[in-house]
Amino acid sequence: MNGITKHFYSRKIDATRAAVEFFRTLWRLRTLFGLLLILFMALSVTMFRFGGLINTFTHAGVSFGETLYYCSVTALTMPFTGK
Repeated sequence: MNGITKHFYSRKIDATRAAVEFFRTLWRLRTLFGLLLILFMALSVTMFRFGGLINTFTHAGVSFGETLYYCSVTALTMPFTGK
């Protein structure tokens, strides 16, 4: 029995080490995150310039900040709608 129980021994997770590894992983993915941010900004500018977004209440054109908000909310909620 000692041989089998030796394989199932688990150690406690050190919070400091887990945080260091998490941030190290984020640091290694910085290029991918940067490219995604650039792509998001390029698509937001395209939506602002050629999308023709209008405010449904005043029927006036929207600002670039409102376009960024619309694009970010759409990007965050699209995976949940299944489209």
